[in-house]
Amino acid sequence: MKFKISLKLTLLCLLLVIFSSALLFFFNNRETQETLKAHIIGELTDASDQGIENIDRFLYERLTDIRLVANDPVLRTVTSSIQIDERLREMNQLNSDLYYSYSYFDLKRRRLADSKGLSIGKQHSLSKYWLPLSKGKELVMDISKSESVGQPVIHFASVVKDKAGKKKGYVVARVVISKLYEVFAVHSGNELWNSTELHMDLLNNEGVLLYSNYNRQGVLKEKYEDVRLLHLMKEEGLSNLEYRGKLVLLSKEKGYQSFKGNDWTLLMSLPLEEVYKPLNKVKQRMILVLLPILLISILLAILMSRYFSKPIIDLSNAADLIGHGHFETEIQVKKRSDELYVLGDNLKRMADNLKKRDEQHRSHREEVQRMNHELQEKLDQIHDHREEIASQNAALEYAFDELDKRSRQQTASINYAKKIQNSMLPEKKDLAKVFPGSYIYYKPRNIVSGDFYWFEKVEREGEEYFVVAAADCTGHGVPGAIMAMLGSNLLTNIVCYGRILDPAEILRRLNRDVRAELHQDRDESQDGMEIAVATFHLTSGELRFAGAGRPLYLFRNGVLQEFKGHRAHIGGSAIYQKKRPLDDLESVSISIEKGDVLYMFSDGFKDQIGGPKQRVFTSKRMRGVLKELHQRSAVEQLEGLDQVYYGWKGELVQTDDILLMGIMI
Repeated sequence: MKFKISLKLTLLCLLLVIFSSALLFFFNNRETQETLKAHIIGELTDASDQGIENIDRFLYERLTDIRLVANDPVLRTVTSSIQIDERLREMNQLNSDLYYSYSYFDLKRRRLADSKGLSIGKQHSLSKYWLPLSKGKELVMDISKSESVGQPVIHFASVVKDKAGKKKGYVVARVVISKLYEVFAVHSGNELWNSTELHMDLLNNEGVLLYSNYNRQGVLKEKYEDVRLLHLMKEEGLSNLEYRGKLVLLSKEKGYQSFKGNDWTLLMSLPLEEVYKPLNKVKQRMILVLLPILLISILLAILMSRYFSKPIIDLSNAADLIGHGHFETEIQVKKRSDELYVLGDNLKRMADNLKKRDEQHRSHREEVQRMNHELQEKLDQIHDHREEIASQNAALEYAFDELDKRSRQQTASINYAKKIQNSMLPEKKDLAKVFPGSYIYYKPRNIVSGDFYWFEKVEREGEEYFVVAAADCTGHGVPGAIMAMLGSNLLTNIVCYGRILDPAEILRRLNRDVRAELHQDRDESQDGMEIAVATFHLTSGELRFAGAGRPLYLFRNGVLQEFKGHRAHIGGSAIYQKKRPLDDLESVSISIEKGDVLYMFSDGFKDQIGGPKQRVFTSKRMRGVLKELHQRSAVEQLEGLDQVYYGWKGELVQTDDILLMGIMI
């Protein structure tokens, strides 16, 4: 489809206008958006800081109130519980919109009076805020579930002394936790604080919820749901962060006047679409301003394109005639001081030059014929070269056959090495003899494996022990297999001939022997292994465990207990040993029970790449798989592991050697 020059110029002008307008809108919008965004975030951050400051001021004022109540003349001098009760009711009426109730206790924590008549005569349990009072502290504040109110409240407690300064009793004021919402109100003028999407969480220094406007059932029971986010903001010193589609604001308690605070943290979060609604309104206004300007520019572009296209069309028609051999064509272009007049003049000279070139063309034909003859001679030479190349290809094919032969020989050698390695591994059935229903899930990556398992039943002084190890050596394939054979032999020497049964001592001795065998005191080699060792006392039912880089999982009644290994691994240069010594490695004693299921494994399964996004399987997924399978039989567990593994891996290659030992008690 052909377009006229006028249409092309019109389209070009339109594109330039639209592009310029879009570019202007983009940069102007970006600067405006960034400025407004910074303003909004700053305003919300200040409001968050004001909220935590309101909390400190609120707590300071309540502590001041309870101190004044404790010094009330009636409470200090009167002994009648009826008069004290009347005084507490008067105080409660004065502050009924703030305090839920006041209570008066004797020195034995027996409730003598209460402004709402709650639990009169009952002794209060030694709950959270009573402990510091019993140890001599005179003014205490805490958040806990009230025995009398039946819901989380803020307790403010103070010692009451008589005129002689002797302890007479205790006064306790309660503020319902929902009152904190009124304290949070910052009145910043921003409509976002009235949004139902605003989430507020007040946390103590352990991350436990003290207040939440959306998870009230979790107050005092649950920790903040996203521990990773909380640690990230605290470690980086961030007061705001865009995280998972939300703006999260963090404010730390700084205290107020003499009140130093409780190291609480206030977290507020709002969806980004809610936060940045003002930005969308600004963008819409900019578009409304830009549209009339764009329409006027398009109209001007159309008029200007028509003005410049007419002389170009005339020149185009003249050029078409000249192209068909009419070199005498008259070119009419009005004299003007722009490129179109120059173009017309040049077109005339071009017609004259074409006449001369036509004459020259005849002489060039003879030259082309001579060049064709020379080209044919070169083609003959190329044919000769082809035969030489064919001979070279035959030599290459022979070389490839030789390489293939050597490759098959190497594969055969590795397969024989696999037989040797398998012969050194203990029989899997021997594990099932000691612990019926146990199994080993073992998948080398490259024929031979850098992962290995080892176990041995030994007797010491009339007592029977069963020592089990699961190891992951550095590397895989032949190098990893050599390290695995070395580790297996050393374990046999240490346990069977060295008569060592304590897992921690076995690992320290293994570390020493591996470094000695590999001469790692004089080089920078980091070869070694991660290994978990467990010793079962078959007579007493006690298990002792130690790990170097590898953990032990124990499922009891469907609940997982994880025993992590030491952060260092076996082997490595002297520099590595100094950074991560094994001197502080100690064995963990575990009393095993019938029905327990234990797992020892390498990191091959969890590190397998796969899934829809081609990511690692992760320890979290592995724990979930084992929790689902651990109560099934050995055959069902093996089938289940295979189903999960190959379903995750798909068509991808195996990432690493895989070893998992399931031991059923």
